[in-house]
Amino acid sequence: MISQAKYASNRDTFQPCTSIYSCMSKIENYRLFVQDLKKWAVKKAAEK
Repeated sequence: MISQAKYASNRDTFQPCTSIYSCMSKIENYRLFVQDLKKWAVKKAAEK
């Protein structure tokens, strides 16, 4: 699940959190994830 993973700084991979303090806020992770997902969707739509 996304909420249990740290969104890596390079934003290519998810990495499990080693501790709660090493995680960015889940809301921030999710916001970045959705942002990238939208960019990806737009890119995919443009390819068609």
